[in-house]
Amino acid sequence: MKIKLIIIILTLILLLGDCLGKEWYRELPERNYSQNFNFDGVWLKSTNPRSAINSSWHKNSWSQKLVVSKGKFTLEYKSIDLIGKILQEKEIISRGIAQSKGNWLLLKTESNDIKSSKDGKIVDIFKNSTDKSLLYYFNKEYELLFPMMYDTLISEMKFGVMDGVVEPYNEEERNFRTYMKTFAFKEYQPHSYKKVN
Repeated sequence: MKIKLIIIILTLILLLGDCLGKEWYRELPERNYSQNFNFDGVWLKSTNPRSAINSSWHKNSWSQKLVVSKGKFTLEYKSIDLIGKILQEKEIISRGIAQSKGNWLLLKTESNDIKSSKDGKIVDIFKNSTDKSLLYYFNKEYELLFPMMYDTLISEMKFGVMDGVVEPYNEEERNFRTYMKTFAFKEYQPHSYKKVN
């Protein structure tokens, strides 16, 4: 009976601590850095189709591009699905403020523009204001930019490099480096961005 009670209490503490705790992956580190990486430019995410390779019924292609310039950013997602004879397209453009410290980049999304079309005709256009932040890290060894959480613009998927972090912002931590390698090269859908100019 005592063991069950202890397990329940520990579970509640962990759950409440996670809900109430500071989400470090939404803020820049407090310390100052002697050098700041220049994030300005165009970054592309390597993408693979989300449809089955040999499917004759469903073909998919998608892309994700990040443009950082003078303290602002634009993040573009485009998806094209051919399902049977129906062509569906979706475009999401997020805009906001880009701030950096050292090799860390914080994107603060202020607005999203969403456009959906079916067989070339616009089905829906939607614009919303938002206040969402996500932290990214530039790894010099791989020359890749990593979000701390899988970034899907509108919806969040709470997994990624952050899962391997024991001490937030510790760039030398072994787990941090291992998780970056995992999400850069081993995942079917890589999380990282490569600078193209």
